[in-house]
Amino acid sequence: MWTPPKYSELATNWRTAPRTDPQDLLRKSEWRIPPYSSLLETKKVDDPKTVANRVAEIFSQNLHVEVPSHDSDLFTAGILDSLQLVELLFQLEEQFGIQISLGDIDLENFRSIDCIALLLVHQNGNGAED
Repeated sequence: MWTPPKYSELATNWRTAPRTDPQDLLRKSEWRIPPYSSLLETKKVDDPKTVANRVAEIFSQNLHVEVPSHDSDLFTAGILDSLQLVELLFQLEEQFGIQISLGDIDLENFRSIDCIALLLVHQNGNGAED
């Protein structure tokens, strides 16, 4: 029957590791935390072509789906189903700083990457309509 050693190698290394001076941990120059306001910045959405390219990246990188073209119908091609739509909404909110409520969704705005890009440009990237 195997019995564990009294002290593991990790515990031994921890006990023999060089000590850090607590004052070193308190130096403010080593701790650079971005201001809270910079974490809340919304990303401005301007150009529909650029937005469409970013949406296509979301499909390929986050949803792991390749869309043949920006004007392909995502529903009839079977690329976008209800679960993928929810994940897409989450990714759009995260990437573009917008808020889209499920009750306000018009599926026609999600038919193609170009339609999604126009929706994002129309909402101006911060959830507020122009």
